[in-house]
Amino acid sequence: MTEEAMGGWGDGATKPASESPGELSGAPDTAAARTHAGAEFSPSPHPPISPSEALAWLDARAAAPPPELRERMAAALADVTSETVPGTLAEAALSCLQATMAAGGERASALDLLAADALLTYALEAAAEMGAQALRDVVDAYGPSRLGEVIPPRVEP
Repeated sequence: MTEEAMGGWGDGATKPASESPGELSGAPDTAAARTHAGAEFSPSPHPPISPSEALAWLDARAAAPPPELRERMAAALADVTSETVPGTLAEAALSCLQATMAAGGERASALDLLAADALLTYALEAAAEMGAQALRDVVDAYGPSRLGEVIPPRVEP
């Protein structure tokens, strides 16, 4: 996986510290620069990462997930795109979490929840490989408040 595919600058340089937090693509971090539903960032110098690129990053990990879990993660990755590997993995995690919530308490939703957990963990790992700022960006974009948006509001009896 190239640095460019990871969302880096492609020339080995790291993103300047003066750039605003919350950006994985080099675009300004404003509410208008991202779509709320997909947390995709405004145009960047890099095209979106294909699901196959994110899957290739996953497959390069030393410890492969169990086959059924990997299959579920691959299915989730097929439905999302982002400008970075961490963003693509995190978007797939949100998709799995939404499937978990939609299934209610069904036993089948356990695989979706495991896939969401694994994908978000991998998103953090991929971001950490890119550096501290990328890790902060992923945590800012996909932290507790973003995950909370997937959970339906509490209904008081």
